[in-house]
Amino acid sequence: MLEVGQYQPIAAVSTAFTFGDHRLVTCWHCVSTRLEDNHFYGIPYGKDMGLPDQVAILDHIHQAASGADLALATIQYSDEPKIRLASAATRWGRDVVSLGFPHPENTIDPETTFPISRTQSRALKRYVSSAAEHATRGTRACKCYELGMPVPLWSSGSPWFDAETLQVVGVLAGERTSVVGLSREFTVELAIHLPPLKSEFRKWR
Repeated sequence: MLEVGQYQPIAAVSTAFTFGDHRLVTCWHCVSTRLEDNHFYGIPYGKDMGLPDQVAILDHIHQAASGADLALATIQYSDEPKIRLASAATRWGRDVVSLGFPHPENTIDPETTFPISRTQSRALKRYVSSAAEHATRGTRACKCYELGMPVPLWSSGSPWFDAETLQVVGVLAGERTSVVGLSREFTVELAIHLPPLKSEFRKWR
């Protein structure tokens, strides 16, 4: 989240990703807060992604028609190669990988003394431990994948790729506890199944 006329972030709210064709996906709980008139949601980028010097503003932000914890938006940014959305569900035990958790660090440029914000992205590898209907952050239940390990804070909105095909199969949405049928509570991470978005993407064309 940034302020008009300022490149210094006010707050980091999540991870997001684009398919490379001006369409962006993240979690609805990350961008559903109504902002002040002089604030906006933006994605930092540049030739050096460790120190991005440009910002793409999110436009036409809306919740997915399914009511799930997914947000869609447009940005004035495109890239090659395009990321491909999986046409079918992944399966139990399948390895998945993710890029996200930029965790910006606000600091000072030692040469200019100007404030700067560095990003420190992460690559994560997990496996699908289960697939079932779940709801996150008060949104409508939808098909989700349980992931075999915890992930860092601010990873909501990260794309999850099938480790072999590198097609996007889900987006990290959050965590839950009190798994049904177990004698004790524990936390699992949930990634929302994405292939149904294909029909919604067609409406954008």
